Amino acid sequence: MAKTSTAQADILPVARLPVARAPREPLSQDRIVAAAIEMMDEEGLAALSMRKLGARLSVQAMSLYGYFPNKESLLEAAGNVLFGQIGNPDPTEDPLDGMRQVMAAFYGLAERHPCIVDLLFTTPGASARMGRRATDIAALERVLGDDAPQALSALVGFAIGSIYQLRHFESGRQTAFEFGLDTMIEGFRSQAARRAR
Repeated sequence: MAKTSTAQADILPVARLPVARAPREPLSQDRIVAAAIEMMDEEGLAALSMRKLGARLSVQAMSLYGYFPNKESLLEAAGNVLFGQIGNPDPTEDPLDGMRQVMAAFYGLAERHPCIVDLLFTTPGASARMGRRATDIAALERVLGDDAPQALSALVGFAIGSIYQLRHFESGRQTAFEFGLDTMIEGFRSQAARRAR
């Protein structure tokens, strides 16, 4: 019989303990929307599917339908979250200065969340977007009257074009956007002064 060395005899088998796993963050509407926005920013709106989003969240796609009945309702919620981040300017300020702030905020938000432009077109009924539009038109009406909706459309169209340029030609885009926005605002200011006369 072979002798066991003292060193070997002192070593006792150690029971394998279960590895403690960090508790998984529970699923919620906010968590789902945040993951959807992240996915759309990285891969584009067309890449978003409930199956892929479920995989990102480590759940079955069917789990998501308990929070959102379909993809369209999820997109609308994402649109509300993003458009809700554009604050309202001080109502005591000049409406055109306030509109400049809104457009600059929209552009800055698009830098952080490129998917906001796609959501602008795919979520026409998003309540935050509709509220934003109504607030902006009301502000512009104070100085431009009936021309306010067209002025807002022109500003939004300019911002969207600038955002698309930002995606393809990064250098110098911010300066060009600010120059163009200032030029448009000053043009509206001149128009408002003519109306006042």
